[in-house]
Amino acid sequence: MGELREPRRGRSGRGSFARYVRSDVTLAPGNSGGPLLNARGEVVAINAMIFGCMALSIPSNAAGAWVAAERRPRLGVGVLPVDLPAFLHREAGKGGLVVAAVEPGGAADRTGLMVGDVLLSIAEKPLDGAGTLLEVLARAGDAVSLRVMRGGRIVVMNVSLAESGRAA
Repeated sequence: MGELREPRRGRSGRGSFARYVRSDVTLAPGNSGGPLLNARGEVVAINAMIFGCMALSIPSNAAGAWVAAERRPRLGVGVLPVDLPAFLHREAGKGGLVVAAVEPGGAADRTGLMVGDVLLSIAEKPLDGAGTLLEVLARAGDAVSLRVMRGGRIVVMNVSLAESGRAA
C-alpha cells in the first residue's frame, strides 16, 4: 500500500481552503466514496477523486462531522404505489402510496398512521410515487401535513418530524 501523508490544506473549487488526505495508493475509476484505510485497518478518509497518480480523500473526521450535521427528516413508513379510483383523480391525482409498514415509535406511528392507509399528498403535493415523498421530506421542516385516505374517508394529519432524526 502507498504512503499515507498527513492531511494537507488544498484549495477547493470556490477559492476557500478545505482539508484533504493525499496518498499515492492506486485507485481504479469507481472507487470514489470507498474507504481509505491505514495499516491497522482503520478508516482514515473517504476516497473523493483521483488526480494523476494521487488519490485525494476527505478525512474521516470531516466526513463524519458533515454526516452528523445533516438532518434528514424521516416519516418511518414502508409504502407501495397504488392506482386511485377515478373519482379521486381530481382531488388527489392518479396515484397514491399505500402504507405497507409503520416503524414503531417513528413519526408516522406517533401521528397514528396505520398499515392500509393511502397517502394522497404531502405538503399539498400529490404523491405519484415514493420519490415524491422522499423529495418533499428532504426539504421539510419540523412538521408536514399529509392527506390520507382511511376507510374511504380523507383526513389531514399533521406529522411532527422534529424528533425523527436521520434516515437510515
